[in-house]
Amino acid sequence: MLSELKSIIENVALPKQMPDGALEPTLSVAQIEELAIRFGTDGKTIEVTALENGILPERYLRNFKSFNLSDQLRLLKSKVAVVGLGGLGGTVLEWLTRAGVGHLNLIDGDRFEDHNLNRQLLCTQNRLGTAKARAAAERACRINSSLTVEAHTEFLTAQNAARLVSECHVVVDCLDTIPSRFAVEAAVKTAGIPLVSAAVAGLTGHITTVFPQDRGLELIYGPAHELKEAKGVETILGNLPPTVGLIASIQSAEVIKVLLGQDDQLLRNQMLMVDLSSNTYEVLKLI
Repeated sequence: MLSELKSIIENVALPKQMPDGALEPTLSVAQIEELAIRFGTDGKTIEVTALENGILPERYLRNFKSFNLSDQLRLLKSKVAVVGLGGLGGTVLEWLTRAGVGHLNLIDGDRFEDHNLNRQLLCTQNRLGTAKARAAAERACRINSSLTVEAHTEFLTAQNAARLVSECHVVVDCLDTIPSRFAVEAAVKTAGIPLVSAAVAGLTGHITTVFPQDRGLELIYGPAHELKEAKGVETILGNLPPTVGLIASIQSAEVIKVLLGQDDQLLRNQMLMVDLSSNTYEVLKLI
């Protein structure tokens, strides 16, 4: 079947002009869907086969050439867990889905409330009361039906963490309490998985990337057993839409760099601090 599929993909691929004028063979969304039905498989199999044979699914045309064919294939074969699907998580989901991350594990036991409407892309008036994980999965599938999407309507805990993040290449911390961040970090360190963590308060935010052998979040918040507050200063400053959107975008870029093995470009043992009130961006070393 694979040899026949490869031959047909090569025959039906159409050249598309790149911004630099070069022509690249591509497959449209409609072609991918038709081939998936014809061969009794899924869109991801079609896209993987196409990329392995030098043909670019047209949905990724504007990722190219910042991502080459090997990069796009690597993203499509990656599995990422997004923990927390509110302001940060909903926006991270949007960008990872559009970038073509092939398997998304979406974890959140919460439901949308009125106060989520100011910043959470997945939250609309008609979705108030809806489980965030289900809304996230529906959104991802509407954007890119070739992806594998799992919705887990439960909060990540020490008891279920191993099951929820197993076999992931990266876990994204989009949570809103400090103890829950430490719980996720403990789980991913045990599993040997990198973590990309971010937080927002008012017009400020920060992002850091933690590998299993790093000290990680204690360099930001202090030791977990000495925590005096469950939440940060966002309880006073709130969570403003522009900050959430910007920090989630940087967090998404960091996830993609981890997946593509761009280790020398990561915020590892560093923290990017952003303050939109003064338009300052500062990278601090964590030691």
